[in-house]
Amino acid sequence: KGSSSGSGAQSDSGSPAADTGSSSACFHGEEYVLTEQYGRMKMSELVGKPSIKVQSRDDQGRMVFSPIYYWLHSEADTETNFI
Repeated sequence: KGSSSGSGAQSDSGSPAADTGSSSACFHGEEYVLTEQYGRMKMSELVGKPSIKVQSRDDQGRMVFSPIYYWLHSEADTETNFI
């Protein structure tokens, strides 16, 4: 359990996103991602940073750095189960 952050990022630990019961997927705020600008960072540290790019997969499955266009939500006070 922990706080959740919703974005299009891919976890560098390979952990699946939380099952929130909706069509969106969320990552734990303490989950790490790889950024182009700053290297490895927690999802919670990315909130509010402009023009950040995180490692993700393109349509062909290649690892690339993609911008975070917007946050679906960042809910520090919400608890959910992560698997």
